[in-house]
Amino acid sequence: MPDVTTSTETFGFRSKYAKDRYARMGKDALANTLGPMPVEEFLLAFLPCGDDVLSRMPPSANAFDDVKGGRKEPDIYLPLQQIKALNEDKNPANPRGSRTDDYFLDPPSGVTSFDTWTFVLGRYDDADNGSHDKALENLGQSVRYAALVCARQYRNFCFSLTLAGEIARFIRWDHAGAIVSEAFSILAEPELLCEFFWRFAHVSDSARGYDLTVSTATVEEERRFHEAIKLHVKLQLPRDDPRSFEEGVEMHYMPGFVASVILSVLSDDGATTSTRKVFVSRPLTFPFSTSGRGTRAYWAVELGQDPSEDRTYALKDTWRLVGLEGHIREREGDVLLDLHRHAVPNIPPLVGHGDVPLISRIGDTEPRPDQLGAIVVQETVTDKYLDRWWVCGLRTGIQRGVARRIHYRMLLGVAGLDLMHISGSEELLRGAFDAFLALRGAHDLAHRLHRDINPGNIILYWDNTNKSGRRIRRGYLIDWDQSSGLTARYDEYGYYPSLAWLFLSYRVANGSVEYHKLTDDMESFLYVVLYCGLLRLPHDLRPGNILWIMRCMLGQSEEKEAEGNVPVTVGGRGKAANHSTRMYTQSIVWGCPGMQAWITAVCDFLSPNSDTPPARLGKWNTPDFEEFWRTFLENTTLSFGDCVNHIAAAPKRLTRSAPPTATGKSHQATASVGSKRRASSPPPQSPPKAKRPRFDPKMEAHGPESASSSSHVDAHSSNLLAARQRRPATAFAAPLSYATVPPSSYTADAAYDSQEDSETEPIEDLRVSDETVADANPQASSSVPRQAGKKTTTADASGSTAGLAHQQTGVLGTMHGSKR
Repeated sequence: MPDVTTSTETFGFRSKYAKDRYARMGKDALANTLGPMPVEEFLLAFLPCGDDVLSRMPPSANAFDDVKGGRKEPDIYLPLQQIKALNEDKNPANPRGSRTDDYFLDPPSGVTSFDTWTFVLGRYDDADNGSHDKALENLGQSVRYAALVCARQYRNFCFSLTLAGEIARFIRWDHAGAIVSEAFSILAEPELLCEFFWRFAHVSDSARGYDLTVSTATVEEERRFHEAIKLHVKLQLPRDDPRSFEEGVEMHYMPGFVASVILSVLSDDGATTSTRKVFVSRPLTFPFSTSGRGTRAYWAVELGQDPSEDRTYALKDTWRLVGLEGHIREREGDVLLDLHRHAVPNIPPLVGHGDVPLISRIGDTEPRPDQLGAIVVQETVTDKYLDRWWVCGLRTGIQRGVARRIHYRMLLGVAGLDLMHISGSEELLRGAFDAFLALRGAHDLAHRLHRDINPGNIILYWDNTNKSGRRIRRGYLIDWDQSSGLTARYDEYGYYPSLAWLFLSYRVANGSVEYHKLTDDMESFLYVVLYCGLLRLPHDLRPGNILWIMRCMLGQSEEKEAEGNVPVTVGGRGKAANHSTRMYTQSIVWGCPGMQAWITAVCDFLSPNSDTPPARLGKWNTPDFEEFWRTFLENTTLSFGDCVNHIAAAPKRLTRSAPPTATGKSHQATASVGSKRRASSPPPQSPPKAKRPRFDPKMEAHGPESASSSSHVDAHSSNLLAARQRRPATAFAAPLSYATVPPSSYTADAAYDSQEDSETEPIEDLRVSDETVADANPQASSSVPRQAGKKTTTADASGSTAGLAHQQTGVLGTMHGSKR
């Protein structure tokens, strides 16, 4: 069964209330969270420092005694903000806080089988008076904050600190999943938290998670980027409209946020590598989760010797899946080259592609070789810990969500707009037909299935080849990284592909098949045209009816437990109902009669019923379907320029559940890392006597070390005992600096359906004003990280505290407890 749990954030019309989004993201995290990793191993593996650095760490005793572990969030973060006690404990019955706000549960010392221990949400019973749902929401909240940090910055990974009263944990997030440390008390063992920040303050930008192949553009480079974007927007617009032009430029450019990106390009034979530099600003696509592909797409400008030689391309920045051991996954660029070799039509030209190298500092263009001379690339780390003895839970369930990924970039020769940016009915059906020709050509000529047909994967591009006199752009079928051979199982590469749920065929959505067929992709075209038409073309439906079709027909789903107690999504009952009764598609009266005729005919081809004309029976195959569609476009008058935006004019009942793809809002520009100066280190301190050991790397009681564990993981173990001896245990005097944002009075207006009439939770809004970016959250949004001694903040849309950041680099922190 394909993995579809996160894809609905891009196209789906589910609740956008913060708590509902958190619950969905918490469920996603169940399949890719590893723990509990011993704290000392976590520090040594992910924040390595030399003995000289650690010997200068100030003493740490009593550093956090003012955090009394209160059950309210302010009881936790206000003392941290001041680094001294501001409030007495408000809960005498629980003077040291409670572990029950911690959504992880470490196995006790007597547990011998970690495979059966539930580490994530293990302390909660599903029927325990809502506590399980609240814990799931808290987990999803942490996922969400980490996802926003990684999406708003060019990062390979990030760190989190979670606090439940006095109980703390460290989390490392990357695109394979998350690794969570053991719990520890910041009152009993303050040296662990202090050492974390000390190490973090002294490691390189690369070790903190920044992608150093990206840097801030100069003023002149930004000016030329802006001019090139304006020229390309004017070329690609279907009509000359000043307002559309301004919106088009804003979609791709944000002043002050232009970055240069290094692209490592492989030669055609794969033997040599060269580098190219392009400039980007606002992304067209936005990742909603920390794990997975994390795809961002940009219009990218490559500067020539003079402005007349500047070229605009499409850049795809993603984390390609390598698969589990023994499974090799093709790179998307190699797939495109193969499609071009077979002369498949309407495939975008490939300009260059390659894995992203790991470089040591900003400005370097040469990748770093390893000891054998091979290029070191940016890749995930979580997958390397799957076989560690401390990993809890059924391995089959975890392996479903954790797999190795490598950072990958691809430059395409067509920089266009997706199918949601149609000019009208004619461009919708013609652009979709162009993509269908690519689908059929890939199947018949290159023996390949696309498997992920959705509006974002069909690009409209004006290339001056249309001679009809109307500005109808050509459709290209992109995003072939989920494609496969004709007989591939969904889990052939050791994982399940992530597909767009709303556009899956009924057969695939039902979860009863393991193979994809060409007819499944053909059916997806019906749902793509229906989706775009409902949101962008004239019809008689009211907003509530649009939402009804989006949720009940296209988006209908339910969860069931699969192997390893990991929930999977199944559905498709709404699509099946429309197959037999046309209850959804017949309820629509389209402004363009041609749209009505096309949808009726395709439904008849797909699933004949008693009203289907005999001439349409037995025609659900590619030759007959192509002949119908081609003849239809030749003989049918379709409206040109009849595009409307139903979301923009809709009441809040619809807009609050609409995804960014439907609203047309521009995404926040991705922030690059600029030059940074470090604060001088504190004077050396004499390390006092070490505290008791908490972890013995030689311990075998919990299970044998896996022979397949990565070498760099095992290499850390031999140094863990020595690391313990370096940890001081007296007074800590490092100048930590934190800040928080006071709770906002913003709440949601009237709920958008009967089940949410009593809700007061805020709806998340990913749009951030320039002032907020520049002033309130420079660490997460500015191209130059804030220097030492400055306060940084991360907050959600409601203004409630989302984190506390260490002075030099934005470690994300979350505190869990009662908010009032």
